Amino acid sequence: MSCARTDTLDLFLCRSNSSWDPALLHRYKALLDANECLRLSRYRFEQERRTFLISHALVRAALSQFVDIPPYAWRFRKSCHGRPEIDNENPLRLRFSLSHTSDLVACVVTRNIEVGVDTEIRQDFADVLAIAERFFAPPEVSALRALPIEKQIDRFYSTWTLKEAYAKARGLGLSLPLNCARFQVAEDLIEAKLESETADQENAWAFGLMRPTARHWLAIAALVGSAVLPQIRTQWLVPLSTSNQASRCPIVAATRLSSETQSKNGPPQHL
Repeated sequence: MSCARTDTLDLFLCRSNSSWDPALLHRYKALLDANECLRLSRYRFEQERRTFLISHALVRAALSQFVDIPPYAWRFRKSCHGRPEIDNENPLRLRFSLSHTSDLVACVVTRNIEVGVDTEIRQDFADVLAIAERFFAPPEVSALRALPIEKQIDRFYSTWTLKEAYAKARGLGLSLPLNCARFQVAEDLIEAKLESETADQENAWAFGLMRPTARHWLAIAALVGSAVLPQIRTQWLVPLSTSNQASRCPIVAATRLSSETQSKNGPPQHL
């Protein structure tokens, strides 16, 4: 059983579109509680059902790396705003955040740190500015419009995932407007302006951007007490499998990087 430090964010990743052994998916279903089984039954399409099973098995398997609780024994509740939270006795004060998109599931686990993760698959579309004008703050739209067309898609996804990760970390869901948090990404530095936070609280948030695959963007928001992004330990995890290994997933950009994060993940890459 591994043990996370309070200055470490543990990121667990899993591909969801590869060929999956039906017997393994059946084992995942056996992990679910009654409420999760009910939710699973409401999905009409096989891909949706498989993603649900993998996502919930990933959370359970990830949490069991920190506490001697088997994956099937975890119980969850929802906050008043719908955020999933641990309902077991939780002496380590574990927190987690889950996100999934086409062919990727991501889960972040921390100790006593508010955290949010969002991942999106990169798709080319022509109306990126129209979507940004609807959901982004005016300075973000202006920065996006000033970029060459070939760079606008990636800037859109980097900004969108940061906003979603922050909303998840706040635990307010859709009640928190996306334009209440403004982000500017320049080279490998993220600048954040959080209108819903006081100046002191704003400086307590750390943000990071990652590219787990060439097709995916991933953002993490964490209330760590400073703008320095802690070390992120990454593991590609197939739940209930013994063939998992830790791996590197370089930071693309961050509010600030700790020296440990910098050395562990290599130099940031330009957007």
